[in-house]
Amino acid sequence: MQDLFEWLPGSYSSAALVYFEAASGAPPSGPHEQVYREISRIDAPQVGEFVLFSQVRRGGKSGPLPEAQPTLLVLEYDPARRTIAMSGRRIRDAGQLAGRADRAHLRLAKLRDHECLFEHQAPSGEPLVVNGPQLNDGGDTYVWELPGSPPRKVHLELLRLSLFEGEPEDGRKERTLLGFGWAGAASDRAAFNSREFSGRCTRYDPSMPPPK
Repeated sequence: MQDLFEWLPGSYSSAALVYFEAASGAPPSGPHEQVYREISRIDAPQVGEFVLFSQVRRGGKSGPLPEAQPTLLVLEYDPARRTIAMSGRRIRDAGQLAGRADRAHLRLAKLRDHECLFEHQAPSGEPLVVNGPQLNDGGDTYVWELPGSPPRKVHLELLRLSLFEGEPEDGRKERTLLGFGWAGAASDRAAFNSREFSGRCTRYDPSMPPPK
């Protein structure tokens, strides 16, 4: 119980579901919107010994709040079934949030922080290196302004570690993919390498020095 109570807090996102659905096509019921959830521990002995506070936003970390949020998540041990049960309790009932029949609105992945190193090798001159940006693996982005005439702007997106020309706000059809790398769900790092750019991101450990 204590291990689960300590593991659950964090940030969760459905960014991976939305990304791969955009690439492979939406289901017959329609495309899913991105959902972002924050879970934190709170002290609420009047509710239970193990209580978590859950807050959901639609569209991402800064998106709007659904009417039926926030929620308290209460963990309790069920001795009859020898399992841990988690029940949700609305803090206020301000409407109904039925969700989708396929329950895809619940497919959230816990975000993990990464520390990154990126390098740009121009046709002439010394390579440019930026070391230490911290990104989570839910589609977090880092914008890099490169010197030149005219100056150039690229951004890196850590979902599959992709590098694009332009601004993060540009639509996927409008922006140019410059490089990408893949990593498995259990991997603690991702990397890519092209003729002009290279980069790698590793699971962030505050006790370790930045990547080299």
